[in-house]
Amino acid sequence: MPINYQQVRQKITEVGAKAPERVEQRKTLLDQATATLAKYTRELAPLREKVERVANQIPSLRCAKPAEEPLTFTHATPSLPEKACLLAIDGSQIVPSRHDQVEFGLINLGMITLPYGGLGQIQETIESQLLFDEELTTDQGRMNDQQISLRRDLGERVRLAELAETLPRPLFTFTDGGLELWFGPETQPEGEATSVKKTRDQYIEALQKLHASGACTAGYIDKPSSDIFLRLLELAEIDETSITREWRGGKYRSLRDINLFERLLQPGERSAIYAIHSRPTKAYTGPVALHFFYLNVGRAEKPWIARVEIPRWVVDNADMLDQLHAFLLYECNKLGNRPYPYILHRSHEIAVVKMEEKKQLEQMLAQSVGIFDGGTYKQGLKDSGGRGGIK
Repeated sequence: MPINYQQVRQKITEVGAKAPERVEQRKTLLDQATATLAKYTRELAPLREKVERVANQIPSLRCAKPAEEPLTFTHATPSLPEKACLLAIDGSQIVPSRHDQVEFGLINLGMITLPYGGLGQIQETIESQLLFDEELTTDQGRMNDQQISLRRDLGERVRLAELAETLPRPLFTFTDGGLELWFGPETQPEGEATSVKKTRDQYIEALQKLHASGACTAGYIDKPSSDIFLRLLELAEIDETSITREWRGGKYRSLRDINLFERLLQPGERSAIYAIHSRPTKAYTGPVALHFFYLNVGRAEKPWIARVEIPRWVVDNADMLDQLHAFLLYECNKLGNRPYPYILHRSHEIAVVKMEEKKQLEQMLAQSVGIFDGGTYKQGLKDSGGRGGIK
């Protein structure tokens, strides 16, 4: 059945009528955030100390934390090196479903190596891991969507570290999304399960191998929704005595960090480097401690702010950081008016699993184990309706 447009039309009219008011409210908040940023731009040590004190009261606090550069620092487009090798990896997955003829999962990894300045040849590779029977279980029971995604993310990082040992230098490696291995509520209990800790330890070990190999690595987040920098600005102004364990912020809840950095960054510029403070990221220490910056990959008439997450070893290497900055802009420019690193776009194209491929795998498995037409009636009705896709 289609949407009941008559039912939602009144709400749409109300939303449109209030749009000018929302725009004005957001502008006022952005003006306040900009003023706070200017006020505290060099108060790096006091802000770091305040974040730590507040975190003692609120263990779940997640916000930005100053590193070494002033908060308002910006850095213009650097020059590209003469030669380099770029490597990107992306993954997709099939999540097990009891409605299928046969329950199975799949993790697909797409990899691309791009030479720059004649250093090597373009190489594209795909690796597919089929998950069946006991491979679909964990300590907590049957594997769900989130756990499949975790295994995919771990696989991306481990494979990246392995490939990095075989490629020429300088080497720049990329993944789509943040560097932190994200455990949602279902997989992040108060007392971490053994399997959760094991997965995170393996992931951090892969990061450490990347560091040892001398490669650069970065996680690229397109159109990020994060507000962790705005949360730092809110903390800067707040009276600590008013903070309770339940405090979650809220002054800038209608804004995202990118709204502020659209004001601050000219095309091609990056922001200062900031550390990520959160309970999970405490496990990332020393050279693999997680940091980030914002980068304007857009144009003067249409800014486009991306967030780039990097480990400490990249922060500490000024030349590597500049070259990473330059290559991200170089790759984004390849796609013209829709700036996004081409190398990540291509790795996604390689990795993506299409619905017809999923169906073919399902049929092959069903024939192999002697099951024919064993799907549920519910799934059969869905399929006959002509709507479907792999998320």
